[in-house]
Amino acid sequence: MAVTVMCLLGVLQLGVLPCAMAQTVRLPLKKVYLEDHRESIESGIETIEERHGRGLAEINITMTNLDDLQYYASLLIGDAKFNQTFIWDTGSTLMWTPLNVCSSCPSTNKYTPASSYSSTGTRSIVKYLSGQVAGDVANDKVYVTSSLGHVTMELLGVDTANSIGQNLVADGILGMGPAITGGRPGTLLVEELYKAGIIAKNAFGVDYRWLNGTSSILLGGYDTDLIKSNEDFDWISLRTNTHWTVKMSTVKYGGTELNMTSTSAVLDTGTSMTIFPYPDFMNIWNEIKDGKDCGYLSGTTTFACYCDSVNDFKDITIKLGEHDTKMPGSAYAEFYPSLISKDVCLLYISYYTVEFGKVSLSCFCQIFLSEVFTKLLTSMSIKLRK
Repeated sequence: MAVTVMCLLGVLQLGVLPCAMAQTVRLPLKKVYLEDHRESIESGIETIEERHGRGLAEINITMTNLDDLQYYASLLIGDAKFNQTFIWDTGSTLMWTPLNVCSSCPSTNKYTPASSYSSTGTRSIVKYLSGQVAGDVANDKVYVTSSLGHVTMELLGVDTANSIGQNLVADGILGMGPAITGGRPGTLLVEELYKAGIIAKNAFGVDYRWLNGTSSILLGGYDTDLIKSNEDFDWISLRTNTHWTVKMSTVKYGGTELNMTSTSAVLDTGTSMTIFPYPDFMNIWNEIKDGKDCGYLSGTTTFACYCDSVNDFKDITIKLGEHDTKMPGSAYAEFYPSLISKDVCLLYISYYTVEFGKVSLSCFCQIFLSEVFTKLLTSMSIKLRK
């Protein structure tokens, strides 16, 4: 399955208006289970083959997949080409890496700055819904793979992390937003690769799939196995370049159109859930829980319902631009048999009550969930609370 712009946990294909067609660099993302990820991380060119009548270097970077919920890939940092994993996040613009001096960072794979690392003398903080990181802004070399040339990135060397470490499995985050705005620090990897001639177009495509598929990020264009030409895209214009923000006109639960206050949505590969402003979320929640026994999973802020299967939940249809994007129940609910005393479905949608840079946003479209439920699912004291 593949679509052009999705608000689903299945496939996301982001397009940037292309320049002249030429060489592309493709990063297939192989997914493995959490307990094996450290042993499986590696990078390098594994195959070079002819596709579509032209030479194409396929750079296979092994990915860790946390239960179809988190996707991340390796990059090489500094002169020593130190291997770290990063969530490739279209919801932010700054690349950050944990430094060896960061005792509060969750990663044990921390970067020790070398001669290539040059601090700018500026300190910065990056805030997320689940916490924040802080450190000095610096310049350093970044390699997509050891066989290609490097680009110099302005990044954040993190020495302090707060809360975000509870959920993050990768070492750091690579911001892939559309533009650096408002005097913020950072450089965009795709732009730098294009300027350096490593890729031929300032464009990328994202294709995230379930465990039984192969996920990929295509740097320098889009995958013509999925999209044959520009005409096959449903192009959606950006409302602002501070995020991948697009027009949102209607939201339906099943066949019922909801009264929503928001008019825009953000496509975000680094978001914990599909989230809405509180009033809009309540409109959806009232429809979802109608005729069901629902509440919070005890001890968490995660919504859940007793259920027979994810088929108990109707499609949520969100109109982005002129394109209807459907979230089936399987995209926002996960079934756990006999979790408590009955079968339970956890719901990966929620609400927010904070402002994001004074920009009116309606939803951050779900790509993966950052909360880890493993400990919760083995607890005998789990109950739904209202």
